[in-house]
Amino acid sequence: MYFYSRHNFYFTPKLFALRNELPSSNIVQKEIENHYRLIRILWGTSNNPNNQAEEYSGLGELYVNDERYTIIEGEKQPEFALFLKNSTEYFVNNNLLKNL
Repeated sequence: MYFYSRHNFYFTPKLFALRNELPSSNIVQKEIENHYRLIRILWGTSNNPNNQAEEYSGLGELYVNDERYTIIEGEKQPEFALFLKNSTEYFVNNNLLKNL
């Protein structure tokens, strides 16, 4: 099951439930890894050898900078957007960029 925002981004309910955890925690990073894989499928690039670190990092920025992406199930969730940004940034720096 996924939350669906009107801008076609999907979030697992578990990730939304973890929004008050540290972005660097293992449980959050496991869910961010799932999010990353889902996003790559949605982008049609899951088989591309380029891990798209820059693009995924930019997605985290977009969540914070574009108000439309802070709405989950009809309610503004700016704290969740910031959590996603921080969590994706940690994932990129500690997984995607480390593997270059």
